[in-house]
Amino acid sequence: MKRGKAIVLFSGGVDSTLALAWAIRSGYQPTVLEFDYEGRPEAEKRAAHTILRRLGSPPHVRLTLGASLRPDGETGGYLASQLPLHGMTAADRRRLAEELGAPVDLAWSCWKDGDRPCGRCEKCKERARSAPT
Repeated sequence: MKRGKAIVLFSGGVDSTLALAWAIRSGYQPTVLEFDYEGRPEAEKRAAHTILRRLGSPPHVRLTLGASLRPDGETGGYLASQLPLHGMTAADRRRLAEELGAPVDLAWSCWKDGDRPCGRCEKCKERARSAPT
């Protein structure tokens, strides 16, 4: 069922991967909005690129924070927002990821850059706590 266009904020992490898979499965035509910033781990950028390819390469806009942005004028439309993961427990998100076939195994959660996650930062600990047992 086609639902129209959607903008999905995307980092290459678990939640944004799941949100993008949800939008696609729900019938939206997503455009991915990714923010780049100084200090963003290269591994997260690589994960984002791999995940986007896996999910069919939806249209993609990357904005570099710190650059000046100008509005592009009137669009004649409106934006509505949805928070599909709001209120979900880690177990709920795991079930939804499995149901959607979201490639969350490719996602990067670590705050540090490198070949593999550090296992010590808060995001790594959070991901370990939410892993299936």
